[in-house]
Amino acid sequence: VYTRELHDNQMAQYQLPEILRTPLEELCLQIKSLQLGNIEMFLGKALEPPDLLSIHNAVELLEMIGALTEAEELTALGEHLAALPVDPKIGKMILMGAIFGCLDPVLTIAAGLSYRDPFVMPLDKKEIADEVKREFAAGTSSDHVAILNAYSDWQRARSQGGGRGRDFCWHNFLSENTLEMIQDMRYQFLDVLEEAGFLSVDAGTGPTGGQQPFRRSKHQALRSLSQHAHELDLLKAILCAGTFPNVVTVNQGKRFAKFKTREDGKVDLHPSSVNAKKNYFEEDWIVYSDKVKSSGIFIRANTMVSHFALILFGGVIADVEAQEGGFGGLKRFSLLGDYIEYSAQPQVVAMIKELRHRLEVLLQLKLQNPELDLAVEGRALVEAVLILLQSDNNSRRGDQG
Repeated sequence: VYTRELHDNQMAQYQLPEILRTPLEELCLQIKSLQLGNIEMFLGKALEPPDLLSIHNAVELLEMIGALTEAEELTALGEHLAALPVDPKIGKMILMGAIFGCLDPVLTIAAGLSYRDPFVMPLDKKEIADEVKREFAAGTSSDHVAILNAYSDWQRARSQGGGRGRDFCWHNFLSENTLEMIQDMRYQFLDVLEEAGFLSVDAGTGPTGGQQPFRRSKHQALRSLSQHAHELDLLKAILCAGTFPNVVTVNQGKRFAKFKTREDGKVDLHPSSVNAKKNYFEEDWIVYSDKVKSSGIFIRANTMVSHFALILFGGVIADVEAQEGGFGGLKRFSLLGDYIEYSAQPQVVAMIKELRHRLEVLLQLKLQNPELDLAVEGRALVEAVLILLQSDNNSRRGDQG
């Protein structure tokens, strides 16, 4: 119910056109995929075109995640993302999950990010609910892993029947409706991957007919792309691919850490995050999927990640030119413009660039041959990345020891 004054003077006569209400990244990819020319010029022909800042931000994001070149041409990754009817960052996360044999957990996290967090925080039991969520995170410093573990445990409880799934949600401050939606979205993502040629499925229905054997076949295909599902370092690296450029710098102080981002400056971790009460951060970086603004800017769902995870999966690498005197034999490179800079031995930088180049080549080969088996063709690349991530983890443990 509303007043006539509100209807006549404050309500819009028509709903805003969809082009002005929704993110432009998917549309930009479609424009390039259909070879419709310059994105800004094409969108400028619309009856009610988006503002230039929104267009520039969309193009810049696609460049940052490696979907477009600076000349606004689709990369191999961009070609694949254009074929996926999902947000490009979510699409990139899912593709990386398939390529690196980590698809099952990535599907759950991607579904949670696409829909909503399954955790509920009742005001009268907030501290207990926060503690339960931290238990699901299991020491990983990751809200995303907390969602993954909560979903997996719910599935196990539900499989026992007798309303155990519902009881599990009640005792662990979870929304069963949200978990069911995450389950449905996982299947939707599998359909998308199958249509894009990233999931090989036998669609036979078996002797009894119906859809159940079809689902089992998809589960078999899913397992073949999930052989590294329990590699936490790899999962966090793939989260970098799906959240970049949402990066937080961690400045560790003696008593507590301070946080900042490139675009917002000082930020804080949201009280609902599993990292909110953490005093010491073993890594210098956090990636996040969303933020909110109230009394300040708060980073909500987030995950602490390593240097190599960010370097390997964090967008386009740019060389930094040496000034007079050089870098003492080291080579310097950057991410996010000049916001993130690293120095390393030239051979290390060359190795990182070679791994990223091999990933681009693998995606290009998949474009040329949709039947290409990624689990076979990408095995050497995956093993090299795993070794690099594990060596980073081992060296960090050595430093702490």
